[in-house]
Amino acid sequence: MFVGIGKIQSVEKDISGIMQGSIVLMAALDEVARLHPFIAVAVLAFKTVWTLEMKRRNNDKRIVSLHGEMKDMMEVLMQLKNVKDAKAQAPDGTTIEGRMQDVSKSAAKDIMDCANACDTYLKKSAVVKVLKGPIWEPKLVEFVGRFTKRRSEFSFALTIHTSLAIDSANVKLSDIEGSQQQMDMKMELLLRLFKSLKTAEEIDIAKQVKAKGGADACLKSDKSLQELSKLDSSGPDISSASQGASSRQPQKIAKPFALKDLKDDLQTDPTLAMDKNMVIFTRKYEAQKHQIVDEVEQIVTRESDRIIDEIKSGPHSKIRDPDIREIWKDMGWRGSVKARHFVLTLRDHFQEKWGVNDTQPLEKNEDEWVLEHLNVLRVQPVSEAFDDDASGFITIAEVNAFTASQPIYWSLPHWIAFWAIGWHQSVTKYDNQIRDIVEEMFAILPNILPGNINAVNAYLDAVHHTAIDLYSSINTCDTALDPRFERFLDAEEARLKKNLEAVKYNLDGTDTLLLITGYGRIEQYLFPVLYLLFKRHFEIFRVCQHRVVHPNELEEASNTLLWVYDAVIQRVAALEVVFKQQKQDVALQFGTFAHGMFEYHHDQTLWNDTKLKNSNMLPEYHYSDGRYDKNIDIHDVLSDPTSVDEPEIDFEAYDPPQDRVHFENVTGPLAEILGIWYGYAYDKDGFPAIGPLSMDLTPDTNPGHFIASGLSAIDIGIKIDITGQCSQDADGQITLEFTRTFSSDEYSPQHYRGHFDLAAQEITGTYEEDGEEDEDEDGEEDEDEDGEEDEGEDGEEDEIFSFRRTAGALMYLRPSPAELLSNRPRALWKFALEVVQYQVHRDSWSLQYFLDRFTHRKRFISLHSRSCALGKALDKAEEKELQRLRWRVDVADCRFYHSLASYQMRRTVYHAGYMCDNCSGPLSGARLICLVCKTETFERTIDTCDSPSCMDAVITRDDLQKPHLPAHDVVKTRRQIHHPQLWQLITTARDELKYSRKLLNGEAGTGAILDPEPGVTSKRGNQQFICIGCKQPVTLPCWYCVKCTEPHFICIACDAKGVPKVKGAPKVKGVPKVKPHIGAHDLVRCQDWVEEVDISVEDRLATLEGRFTKLEERFGKLEEHFVTLNTNLDTKMGKLEGTVEHLRSMKKGDLS
Repeated sequence: MFVGIGKIQSVEKDISGIMQGSIVLMAALDEVARLHPFIAVAVLAFKTVWTLEMKRRNNDKRIVSLHGEMKDMMEVLMQLKNVKDAKAQAPDGTTIEGRMQDVSKSAAKDIMDCANACDTYLKKSAVVKVLKGPIWEPKLVEFVGRFTKRRSEFSFALTIHTSLAIDSANVKLSDIEGSQQQMDMKMELLLRLFKSLKTAEEIDIAKQVKAKGGADACLKSDKSLQELSKLDSSGPDISSASQGASSRQPQKIAKPFALKDLKDDLQTDPTLAMDKNMVIFTRKYEAQKHQIVDEVEQIVTRESDRIIDEIKSGPHSKIRDPDIREIWKDMGWRGSVKARHFVLTLRDHFQEKWGVNDTQPLEKNEDEWVLEHLNVLRVQPVSEAFDDDASGFITIAEVNAFTASQPIYWSLPHWIAFWAIGWHQSVTKYDNQIRDIVEEMFAILPNILPGNINAVNAYLDAVHHTAIDLYSSINTCDTALDPRFERFLDAEEARLKKNLEAVKYNLDGTDTLLLITGYGRIEQYLFPVLYLLFKRHFEIFRVCQHRVVHPNELEEASNTLLWVYDAVIQRVAALEVVFKQQKQDVALQFGTFAHGMFEYHHDQTLWNDTKLKNSNMLPEYHYSDGRYDKNIDIHDVLSDPTSVDEPEIDFEAYDPPQDRVHFENVTGPLAEILGIWYGYAYDKDGFPAIGPLSMDLTPDTNPGHFIASGLSAIDIGIKIDITGQCSQDADGQITLEFTRTFSSDEYSPQHYRGHFDLAAQEITGTYEEDGEEDEDEDGEEDEDEDGEEDEGEDGEEDEIFSFRRTAGALMYLRPSPAELLSNRPRALWKFALEVVQYQVHRDSWSLQYFLDRFTHRKRFISLHSRSCALGKALDKAEEKELQRLRWRVDVADCRFYHSLASYQMRRTVYHAGYMCDNCSGPLSGARLICLVCKTETFERTIDTCDSPSCMDAVITRDDLQKPHLPAHDVVKTRRQIHHPQLWQLITTARDELKYSRKLLNGEAGTGAILDPEPGVTSKRGNQQFICIGCKQPVTLPCWYCVKCTEPHFICIACDAKGVPKVKGAPKVKGVPKVKPHIGAHDLVRCQDWVEEVDISVEDRLATLEGRFTKLEERFGKLEEHFVTLNTNLDTKMGKLEGTVEHLRSMKKGDLS
């Protein structure tokens, strides 16, 4: 079936008009639904979905076209207005109510399913839309068929009950039976239309996909996916990964690029994705539906009034409020008026009306108090309330919108007074409340469980910058909130809270935010929404003190705030354009607009380092949970209280095997291979690549087939399923084929094919993974050193595997194929010695046996954590060491060690956005910050990890005037330091370091300090300080605690072992209890002071000249190198041309 290009183009033109006339249609459908309530379910569903779509900022034409089909279906119901008696029976005995009631329910379900599918699709990145378009687009177009079918069913029911003769009904029935062809044409048209409606971004990505070999090739190449993601502005950009302090400018869902997330999205079936999204979409749908039930009728009435008023003569007649209508008429204004002029005229009108300046006022009014706020100083906030687009002019539509939003229990003057002074007072109130909550969030950090600390830090890192920008830039009001405004503010807060609860405080887009706030400028609702969200999120923080929660809880919370911030970004950008068009001073305008709400957000330099240093932004104090309600219902606070993501330590790995089941009915080759097997999969070099592995084979229902299941020994919580079959040939050889699949889409299925050796009780063979191809990391074919391609499959070595019945040391000490190939006798002799030694130590429970296991486990966890980007990156020797450590454990130990590593990694603090300036590894655990080096901005500190090589390194950087030296003063912190805390940390560390030096030098005066034994005191001047860990006298260098109220010194060796556990001082009546030293306390390094000599300008110039000389030498060598390369290339090209000419002459000779 062929659909013409002209037809597509005509439909494409019609899309722009689909959304027009929707208000009139919905009002008309309301009237029909009042007459015939049996269609109300479909009408309400249509209005709900249509309203949600109207709130979406960026309307995708493909989605709009689907809503157009939905609209066509609903327009059929307009014919019901001519049906007077819906209960009248047709010739076949049915009623129109009976026929259409079921169809209406089905249509309502179709509408909601379609809206959910569109919502799911719009959340996908452009990369997913391009690579998975052939799968997604038919899924969306299916709804065209469903809407067309419902339209036909509605039409058929109407025809049956409106026709006088049964013949006409038969004609309509035949039309329905033949409508499949029309439906197919429509679906084909929409599919072709979808391809022509791709965005410019999708077109660019599609071109790159084609250049890279097509969608299938891109799906198999991680590098291609990463490159495509850079073109995708709808998702995160990997090129923006922070290398220093995180950016203070929020991004739309500024989540770091994760290849795993993209691959998961690409592998997720559309139906599953829609089912998952339905939970979130249903919340939005229900919230919007309730709003429509409560409010839409009034909105439609106002719109109808507006249409009727427009028919009357004169611009002023279009204004609903009588006072403003009178002013507009008297002043002779047309379509608009300057905002300032309008507000001053409004003030003069009320002064004259109430006769404020007369001895005998025209009328006494209870709103006269309003006039004291309608002064010249309050002109701007009032004009902003009317002037929605900040154009400087107030239109009739804006006047009507302002009066329409007026509370019914307030007069117009009262409403104007609210915007003159009351809104400013309310913003100041919310400003203080948000500030208090943010400060509490930082104060509660020491109480957060270690298992939650990284998720909490990630939340704060994502949201606190913009929050502080917003509440710090407000020009606060110097008067408290007037009680006359409280009624409206309380009602507004209750409304916003109700809407947030309806969507479970989860915003997944700006359309959802608009659903919460309603129409209007974001600054009207921004602070109440932020207050309610921060208040809710703080409750999650409180839960995190006592219960490990899933990281998704706080990630969802931060994403919600980021969507609010995204609306702020859009508003600031729009205002900046308007201010520039008006040729105004943009910075000055932002300083006064909305009482300066967006000033710091617009110009980040205003909130500079000096202000941060001089401000008391986050005053440090001890958090007390006693002021809050302790009865927290986690079902109200957490979105999914049952999903507690606590990586448990896998003690079950050592559970003894269950009693074996004897399968007496199983015979033949299958009986030989059932049971438990242990083994490894080896790479092409013969070294273990996958493993240790284990599988307990049991018979499947099909003859000759077997199955197995279990948990991965490496990836916690990943379930593995094995399905396969075995057969025996005429020679008696047993062949097995089986596949290992994983519960996570991150891992591809593995296919094994091998043979069973009955004598050796061993299964050996080859294996491969889905999607394997002969490509290197760059996606290019492997070549040998001479530049020639590999010979092909015949010249390649297969990846092999081996399974045996033996477990434990007998398996992992067994030599690998590579070791056997290298020197078989020596490998077997070594194996025998190691097995005997291992069994002797194990059976005798020798101390050496347990020490070896402890050392092995500790080293494995350390290296494995660093391999997962926690700390200094592994060098090649350490990578090989980790590989060997993985080989030399059995399955139980492997599971247990990996669970321990996961448990510890979740509790290791990650210093987001900071790298070690020596080894370039991501900072985790401890972070050392130099207190001496001066950089361009104080947040770009010199940081190192706590490995000895990095601590003792000399570091140079472009923004340093002098290199960082090991003798510099440093502070060590094991907590993530957020931007507002940094200067506070540096200042405190410097002060405490000075004090510690005085203590060590005996210059701190006399007084009692705590000795190692509680209750024993001595004089400071005569005391030799003791390490709180080993209880030995400290020597320089050592560490001194910044946080402890009593002087606590720690020697270098004890700190390297971990945080020493120190009890607090015994409680003495009348004396505050001294808190113990904990891991979150910061430390400063006490060492001999080395005074740095300033380098003269001449010396600096000489050094700089030396650097330029070296650069010139390098450029000279590069030039010589390029000349040599050119010469070699010319020589080779000459030889190649000679060879070609020789071949041509030979070919001519053969032909002659």
